[in-house]
Amino acid sequence: MLASFCKYLVLNKKAIMPGVGVFTVTKKPALFDADRGVFSAPMSEFNFAEGNAMADKQFYNFLKNEHQIDEVSAIRQFNEFSCVLWEGLHSKKVIDFPNIGSLVVNKEGVLIFNPIEDDLVLFPDISNKQIPLVLPEIVQSKVETPKPKKATPVIIEKVSTKDEAIVAPKNYWWVVAIGLAIVSIAAIVYYYTVIL
Repeated sequence: MLASFCKYLVLNKKAIMPGVGVFTVTKKPALFDADRGVFSAPMSEFNFAEGNAMADKQFYNFLKNEHQIDEVSAIRQFNEFSCVLWEGLHSKKVIDFPNIGSLVVNKEGVLIFNPIEDDLVLFPDISNKQIPLVLPEIVQSKVETPKPKKATPVIIEKVSTKDEAIVAPKNYWWVVAIGLAIVSIAAIVYYYTVIL
């Protein structure tokens, strides 16, 4: 059930654990640190907010489809799992969520979420010295701008009047539609008279 919860969190960017809190996923965009000359890859950041929220119907539908059970069983199994997780959290003081992080209860009884930091291993920073910089030839050589030519006057001999205005060609789509309708009716009549 824990694996299904983590899968739902990653797919939907938000998952509610009743009685525990709300897990969310936010995207950190790619960054360029000009001082160090380093590009950082975009990353997903897992967050947790403690609270007593109710699970949403979409999550129960996900569990129903994931485990091939009915919705009532999905609700019951998840509520049981949530109670077991809550009791395990207070007895062991830590619960690990695979590939997401760990939830810890500190001395004051407050829940603290420690997200994983493995994204740095998967997507290391790239120095701008590793990327070859190729300038286009236009920038490297001096470009002469052409001098503008003098405009020659254009004499309009005849101005079209309202009667001589250009008319757009007429649209005959309806002729094609009627032709297709006749062919369709003929095919239906042929099917019911000859084949049946």
